[in-house]
Amino acid sequence: IPGQPGGDVDYYIAATDSANGRATHPVGAPGNFHHFHVGADTSPPVITHTALRDYPLIQWPPLVRARVVDNLGVASVAVAWSRNGSPETGFPLSREGATDFYSAVFPVAAPPVAIGDSVCYVIRAPDSSSNANETVSPATGAYCFKVIDVLGTVLVIDDWSPAKAED
Repeated sequence: IPGQPGGDVDYYIAATDSANGRATHPVGAPGNFHHFHVGADTSPPVITHTALRDYPLIQWPPLVRARVVDNLGVASVAVAWSRNGSPETGFPLSREGATDFYSAVFPVAAPPVAIGDSVCYVIRAPDSSSNANETVSPATGAYCFKVIDVLGTVLVIDDWSPAKAED
């Protein structure tokens, strides 16, 4: 397909063999055809994320996980965050295999994170287009949670199994 200045391109492929057998792709061409658009990417990534809730210090650090999709590809996914209103060093989320999911734990230990701290964060994801369209989630504000104390932990052991009848 020759270079295109911009706009929509419709096309199909046709082949004829030495016995005059003919095939097209897609089937039904030229009535059916493939289609693509040549032009600048203006679609930013879409981020799906469930905000972290208040988090026990005893389980620190929490995992941030998000699904990020884009029509041309995601360049990177990162978290910008603050603790008690003071900006902290952001961190990247790593892609989980060949999926659309990205994740990482907060890269700071407890201490200095302490019970009562307020943690706020946003997820940023630019796409891989030359426009580098970026989405920030949430669209306004930030996700926030408190670092909390717990009264204790409960260990649940489920070793129940049906008894076998003896023969």
